[in-house]
Amino acid sequence: MSYGKIILDYGDSLIRESEVDILKTNQWLNDAVIGFYFEYLGNQAKSHDNQPKIELYGPAVTQLIKLIPTYEELKCILGEGLETIEYALFPVNDSSDTDKGSSGSHWSLLVYSRPDDKFMHFDSYGGSNEYAARLIHRKLTPLFSSTSTFHDFEGCCAQSNGRDCGLHVIMNAELIIDFIRKSSSKTSRPSLWKNGLSTATPKQADSKRQLLIELIESLSKSRK
Repeated sequence: MSYGKIILDYGDSLIRESEVDILKTNQWLNDAVIGFYFEYLGNQAKSHDNQPKIELYGPAVTQLIKLIPTYEELKCILGEGLETIEYALFPVNDSSDTDKGSSGSHWSLLVYSRPDDKFMHFDSYGGSNEYAARLIHRKLTPLFSSTSTFHDFEGCCAQSNGRDCGLHVIMNAELIIDFIRKSSSKTSRPSLWKNGLSTATPKQADSKRQLLIELIESLSKSRK
């Protein structure tokens, strides 16, 4: 739950004083911080011309995908045009609560790559979120590709403590999008499965806290 004064109103995301405190005091990231940065990355990805169609889904939508009971409801939530999405990113939480996306104990990243026809799971804590990620994969396969397969991304760097999983998720999402953008051409889209994709180191993840604070402050000032 978020408390305190609203610091930033960005699209569908609200950042309050409590989220800034999370970043300043090295706490576990909640769904509000991750949702904000996914929305920011999505907007940045759409600002480049002649780039692949990349879709980032926030924690709330990903949690609904995991727990929603019927295919019809899922299709209604995600909408039309899924077959045109070339890459899709989902922050996975191990929570089983439909109302509290931040009530779990771990975050990881699930990525669909149409060029690979794979769902790839980036888990910085030894695959501990594999059950939740596989559940989401089973729900999404009929919508994205009936032939897609699930794979743990073996080269994913491990976190160095028990609190930085969310930072690894947003940093890995950023690195993946940057890799796609730099490796794409008008006629080809890069594989994420082949060698060349780097994931976030513990140092990169930890340094992201201050960068997030600075980004929130900058966006807040620009909207005044």
